[in-house]
Amino acid sequence: MEYTADRVVELVQNIAWHPGRVLRVFWVRHSLESRQALAVEISRVVGAEAIVPLIVREGFENANAVMSDVQKAFAANPAAFDCCLGKQIDRVSVILLAKDDFKLPQGASPVILPQWFPVKAGLETFFEIADLAMTAEAALLDCSEARIEQIAEYTYKLEAALVARLALLHSLEPARLRQFVATAHGGGAEPDALASVGDYQQELAKTIDPRAYRPNAAKDAKSLISRLLKLVLHNSPKQLGVVANQLADCFADSSHMTLKPTLFAVMSRPAAKMNAEAANWHAILLAFYQAYQLMNGAAHAGEYPHYSVSLQFVSSVDLRSFLLAARPYVVGLS
Repeated sequence: MEYTADRVVELVQNIAWHPGRVLRVFWVRHSLESRQALAVEISRVVGAEAIVPLIVREGFENANAVMSDVQKAFAANPAAFDCCLGKQIDRVSVILLAKDDFKLPQGASPVILPQWFPVKAGLETFFEIADLAMTAEAALLDCSEARIEQIAEYTYKLEAALVARLALLHSLEPARLRQFVATAHGGGAEPDALASVGDYQQELAKTIDPRAYRPNAAKDAKSLISRLLKLVLHNSPKQLGVVANQLADCFADSSHMTLKPTLFAVMSRPAAKMNAEAANWHAILLAFYQAYQLMNGAAHAGEYPHYSVSLQFVSSVDLRSFLLAARPYVVGLS
């Protein structure tokens, strides 16, 4: 995950200060472009807070040497603090720009500040190094790192691929299409399979921009994904495993790929072991559900707690990777 200068500053400013602290240090991994250029863009004073980037070239490999590594970084880069000259500075946020991820345990350490430091010059204060991606919090799934628009697009395309396979299934094996539609609709009176596929197609056609797609699980919704979402919502984990097996049985060969489920799907697996085909369908059902919940969360971000940017980014990558991989699997169904 890479940041622009403005994004770094925005994230830093969203992190509350510990009472009484005048110094804090954040680690930012940056490997794509020149760290020096990024440092120039980050350096600034906002109100009474200076945001000062320093480029990490050595050190920060031993937890016991963190204090001396920070002092060396300060001593080697006094010019980096020139943005503070002639200004009233009450607090300093130092950004350590490194090529690698932060690997040291986080904890408070004392440091004796240089005589030229903008605040508490020559005095001892406490600081801790925190990975900015793990520390910075943004509204739930409302930050750019969550890539909600891509999740929407990939969800739409996976659903469209599945509807296309169902339309083909009608011409090849209408009995298996009826079986699939009956399972997707939750049992009960057998629906008109061909009419249902027509409904799925009409609902998809209403979406002009896939990146703005947002499925729903309303009672009267007629899309395929709405039917599948209701299966997840209305079945226990054990029952959902049975449903996944029933969906897999609707296709003559659904074992041509083994999909890697999202971590969310792994955490939601039923206790009973599933075969590869059922496991694939179980993963697809939960990926649709996960995407649905993430899009809802992003649309109502103010109603939820804050979570780290890193957590949101990694969760998004996990889900998007699955949605992309699931499409060729669905296209190959027969």
